[in-house]
Amino acid sequence: IFPANPDLDMEGFIAVAGRDHKIYIESIDTSGKIDGKQSYILGDELAWHTQRVTCLKVYQPANEKTRVVVSASKDCLIKVWVIETKNLFKELRGHQDTVFYVDIVDQQDLEPLIVSCGLDGHLMLWSLLLGTCLRNMDLGTIFSGPDKALLCCCTYFPQGDHHQTPSILFGGEDEVISMWTIDTGEIT
Repeated sequence: IFPANPDLDMEGFIAVAGRDHKIYIESIDTSGKIDGKQSYILGDELAWHTQRVTCLKVYQPANEKTRVVVSASKDCLIKVWVIETKNLFKELRGHQDTVFYVDIVDQQDLEPLIVSCGLDGHLMLWSLLLGTCLRNMDLGTIFSGPDKALLCCCTYFPQGDHHQTPSILFGGEDEVISMWTIDTGEIT
């Protein structure tokens, strides 16, 4: 599990998932081993993914106590779970095939975002709070099909000193890192 926020308060716990479609929050000891003292499953059978979970991210906004887990799956869905209530918060629909990777964008004073990529060759930018797709880039001509390179990693790159507009960095099996400038749609 990779926290999107390095200051995330998950001390003593870890989120795990896999083939059984469920997401577990497990207590760990000081050496990092699951100790079995406290364990629970997020959601219930109606809310779980219907296929293998492929990626998990944990997020806690600055100055907030609420923590969320964002999960991606072979069922084409991204789900946002609230750890404290153990309930499903949002279900993001838009990918047409396995979602391989999600990342959470902490914009400090702005709304948090989710970026995702999948076997359908799409890069998508989502509102975490609303669960709506804000941008969708179809890279299917490059990253889909049996003979194409697999799109397998993406991350949001905010506006900063080195570039003028927010972008998404992405890469795949072709070993090339590219950048999608969100405002213009340009790929470099």
